Amino acid sequence: MSASLRLAAIGLDHRQIYGMSQGMMASGAEFAGWWTEGEPETLPGFVKRFPDTPRFETRQQLRNKTRCEPIDCKDAPLPYFDNLAFDVLNRTETACSQQHTF
Repeated sequence: MSASLRLAAIGLDHRQIYGMSQGMMASGAEFAGWWTEGEPETLPGFVKRFPDTPRFETRQQLRNKTRCEPIDCKDAPLPYFDNLAFDVLNRTETACSQQHTF
């Protein structure tokens, strides 16, 4: 069975890529490859978690217009972290319920 979605990571400056990539792969996505500029602090951990995923020399190689299309999410809101801070300060459960957490 071939994956219906191909995943490519561009830029590995933040560790949330670990969980996002693992979640996508667990859902059946194929991790086609990744590119990042230089050697960011997160690189060793990423390579340890995804040793079989190839690194591309340029980000343009990841966008072949036939199976990988860009989804620009750099400006997408990340409400979880604001909600988590609110929950900690106010003892509420807006980010994640206690039942789900434990």
